[in-house]
Amino acid sequence: MAQNKRDIILVTGMSGAGKTTAMSIFEDMGYLIIDNLPSELLVEFNNHWNKEEKSSYQKVVIGVRLFEMPSFIHNEKLKGINPRIVFLNCSDDELRRRYKYNRRTHPLIITNQANTIDSAIETEREIFNEYENFAQVTIDTTFTTKSDLIDIFEERLDFKFYLSTQIVFQSFGFRYGIPLDADYVFDVRFLDNPYYDKALRVLTGKDEDVKKAVLDDIKTKPFLHELIALLDVVLHESLAMDRGIINIAIGCTGGQHRSVVIADYLAHYYSQPQQTLVSEHHPEHKPNLVAYHRDIEKNQRDVVDRQRRRIEKIRD
Repeated sequence: MAQNKRDIILVTGMSGAGKTTAMSIFEDMGYLIIDNLPSELLVEFNNHWNKEEKSSYQKVVIGVRLFEMPSFIHNEKLKGINPRIVFLNCSDDELRRRYKYNRRTHPLIITNQANTIDSAIETEREIFNEYENFAQVTIDTTFTTKSDLIDIFEERLDFKFYLSTQIVFQSFGFRYGIPLDADYVFDVRFLDNPYYDKALRVLTGKDEDVKKAVLDDIKTKPFLHELIALLDVVLHESLAMDRGIINIAIGCTGGQHRSVVIADYLAHYYSQPQQTLVSEHHPEHKPNLVAYHRDIEKNQRDVVDRQRRRIEKIRD
C-alpha cells in the first residue's frame, strides 16, 4: 500500500452501528466509496487496480457487511489489498432503538438469515466477537455523533479531516433570475456594458475583445481590488468551516459579457500558484476552482434572435 501511496480503509461492524455515516466522512474527503460489494467482485476491482499504476482511485473505502467478513478475510485473492480495518460497535439496546426509530429492516432478516431483530443482532454479535481481532480500530458508536467519529478517525487513523471543497465562480444574468444555490452575489451591472458596442454585442466574455473592454473599464480595477479583499476573508473563513462547496455568483444584465469576464478573472486569480489562501488549511488538498457561466449561451441566443427580428422588421 505504501509503495503505491494508496490508502485503503475497510469499514464494517454491527448493522446499525453507523457504517453509512462513517463512510460519508471519507466520501466528503474525496475517497472512492465501495459499499456492500461481495468479495468476489472486489477481487475484480483489485485486479484492475493493480494494473493501473496511475489510477485516480488512490484513496478507497470499502464497506463490508459484517456477515460477509468471513468470506472477505479468507479469500486468498484479496490478500494483497491489506486495508486498515475499522470495526463499528454499538450496544444491543441502542441497535434495537435505531432500527425501530428508522423503520428499517435488518439485513440478516432481508437475506432470510434471521427472523427477528433480536436473533439478527445475536447472530451478528457472534461474528463480531470472532473477527474483531482483525481490526486496527474498534469504535463504540452508542453515544457517538458524526463529529465525534471525525475526531476519533483523526486520532486513531492518523489523518486530518477535510472536505474536498469546490469553489465556483458563477456568472449569471439578472434577467434570468439570481442562482438559488449562490452563497454570495455580486452585481457588476455598474460596469460599462459591451452590449452597446455593435462589434461586441454577439460576442461573449470569453472573447478577447470583450475581456479587454471590461477589464479596461476605469471602474473595473478598483472594484476588483475591493472585491478580492472581501473574498480573501470570505474564502479563508469558509474553508476553515470545511464547507463542501462555496458558490460566488457574479451577475450582469444578461450573463453574457461583464459577469463572464469577472468570474473568469477571479477563478484564474485564485488558481495561481502563489495564491496560498485557498490551500493554507490543507496544503496538500487544494480546493477545486471552477468558473461556470449559467446564462452565457442563453443570452447570446436571445441577442442573435433580437437582431434577426430587427433585420426582418426593417426588410418588411
